[in-house]
Order: sequence, then C-alpha cells, then structure tokens
Amino acid sequence: MSAQSEEIQRYLNIKQAANVLKVTDKTIRNYIEKGVLDAEKWNGAWRIQYRNIIELYYKKYGKKLEYFDPEQLQKEPVISVSQEEYDSFQQRAGRLEYAEIQVKELRAELKILNERLGQLESSSASGWTEARKNKEDLDRLRDELKDARKSEKQALLETDWLRRELDRMRQIEKKQTEGLQTLHEQNREYAQNLKTCQEEIDRCHKEMKSLQAKYRRDSFLG
Repeated sequence: MSAQSEEIQRYLNIKQAANVLKVTDKTIRNYIEKGVLDAEKWNGAWRIQYRNIIELYYKKYGKKLEYFDPEQLQKEPVISVSQEEYDSFQQRAGRLEYAEIQVKELRAELKILNERLGQLESSSASGWTEARKNKEDLDRLRDELKDARKSEKQALLETDWLRRELDRMRQIEKKQTEGLQTLHEQNREYAQNLKTCQEEIDRCHKEMKSLQAKYRRDSFLG
C-alpha cells in the first residue's frame, strides 16, 4: 500500500481536521452534528477518517486536497491566545449575556411599575386617607423607578463595553488566523526549496561517481 493510500485510511481528531479544512474546531463539531462530516466516537473523542476530509475539502473549495506528509498534521504551527486571555474572553462573554438578561428584566419591571403608577395616579382622587396612602406608594414607586433607570443605564454601559471587548478579541483572532496562513505558505516554500536542494545534491553525487569511474579507468589504461 502506498503512502498516500495509507494516509487516506488515517483518522484525524477535531483539531487536525480543522487545520486541514482551514476552519475552527467549533465549525468541525457543527459539521458533525449536522451530518455534513461523518465521524465516530472512540474512547470519548471524535475521530474522522481522512477520506471524509478529502471529500468535504473538494465540496468546500472546489479543488482536490494536496497530499502531504502524515506527520505534517502534528507539526503545523499553531497560533492561539493564551489561557488567561481565553478565560478573560469567556468571562466577558458571560458578563455580557448576564447584563443583557438584566436589561430585559429591568425593562419588564419598569413596564410593570409604570402600569402600577398609572393605576395609583388614577385612583388618588378617591378619599383623603386613600390619597395619602397612594401618595406614599407613588413616592416609593418613583424612587424604585429612579433606581431601576440607574441600574438599566449602568447595565447598558457595561453591555456596550463588553461588546467592544468582544470585537477586539475577534480582531486579534482574525490577525492570528492570517498569521497562521502566512506560516503555512512559508512552510510550503521551504519544502519546495528543500526538494530543489536535494535534487541538486543528488545530481552532484551522480557527477562525482561518474568522475571517479572515469579517473579509475584512465589510471588503469595509463
């Protein structure tokens, strides 16, 4: 069996498949869940046959996947954010989601308070005692509304800041992806140069053997 045939039978994990198809790990998992990419579980981890990667690569990019050294998957340079930056990003994303939930809850609460305020204002004319109680309720509701608006404003400010942070992290990820693509191109150039040098060395060895043979023949005849 040739090296290329053996490679087709090879199994890849999620990260390796993502590197070959030039997508993220999350995209590979989505492909598997939607049935776009066939995979199987092995000891709790996904493994994907290389032939399936070749087929999906052709469908995605309209060209055949170039054959490469099987060990190349383990040697691909990887650029990623640090664990600390990733954890910070996850925390900010969680805070953004929580802030958005708070904003929705505060708006719903504001709506209820405004309805109650309208009801109290419409009934404040019925009786002095009831009016006094209603006035106290109105004052209390106005204070609650004031506090709720402050909380909503703060939550909106924090949400806006978190969105900007998420955009910044996405820009960093985009630059790292571009850097990784550049490294891939350089790697291919180095491989081509190495191949050219090896061919030149082989040619020189052949010439040296020819000269040695000629020297022995001339020495024998002389």
